[in-house]
Amino acid sequence: MRILIILILVLVLYYMLRGLFRPRKGERVGRSHPNVGEGTDNELVKDPYCLVYVPVNTAFHTKREGKDLFFCSKECMNRYLQERKDNSSDAG
Repeated sequence: MRILIILILVLVLYYMLRGLFRPRKGERVGRSHPNVGEGTDNELVKDPYCLVYVPVNTAFHTKREGKDLFFCSKECMNRYLQERKDNSSDAG
């Protein structure tokens, strides 16, 4: 009987904590491009580092040399920018 009560308490605690860390309905996480309109949520953009397509509203965004660049993850974005930085320092 004690195990059942403990199990129920653990489940209740789990659902309470899960609700605290989940974004609210309709709330964006903040990774989207600032110029994205409501009609472009399904638009796919190509990550220039790993070459996968990601939805523009979940892509990481940066602007380089006047061009908008979108990435699937922060890691891809950082690696891409680091490689460009290394290549430009080698050329100069």
